[in-house]
Amino acid sequence: MISSSRKLLLIFSDMDRLYWEYDEKFWQPSKEAYKDRMEYIDVRVLKNANHIISSPDSQKEMLTWTCDWLKGNYS
Repeated sequence: MISSSRKLLLIFSDMDRLYWEYDEKFWQPSKEAYKDRMEYIDVRVLKNANHIISSPDSQKEMLTWTCDWLKGNYS
C-alpha cells in the first residue's frame, strides 16, 4: 500500500503482543526502506487497551482517531 502512495493507519493496543511483534518483526527491519514515505504511515498505540479494545474508553479513542484520520485524509 505504501509503495503505491496509499495512506495507512495502524492502531494497536499497548497490552497486545501483536504491536511488539509488528515492531520487532516488520518495522525495525524495514523502517529504513520507508524513511522517505513516512507521510503515508500513521501508527498509533492505545494505552491500557486489550487486544480486542473492549473498554468503552479505548473504543471511543480508537473511533475518534479513525474518524479524524479519515476526515483528514479522505474528506
